[in-house]
Amino acid sequence: MTIDICNDCHGMIHALFPNKQLDRELCSVEALSAHPEFSKYLKWVEDKPAHRRFRAARSRKTRRRGRSG
Repeated sequence: MTIDICNDCHGMIHALFPNKQLDRELCSVEALSAHPEFSKYLKWVEDKPAHRRFRAARSRKTRRRGRSG
């Protein structure tokens, strides 16, 4: 499934979750927004200015190990 989201949310999604988890468990907007880690980010970012850009740092569990991730 593909949806349009802002670059900041896209970056945070990939910083928080490995691609395999996104494919298996978090494959809908509802599932993503219900996840505690991502919903915490959504609450934080909702009152920020729309023109402001934020960088997401990868969590320890999603840091890549070689090419396959």
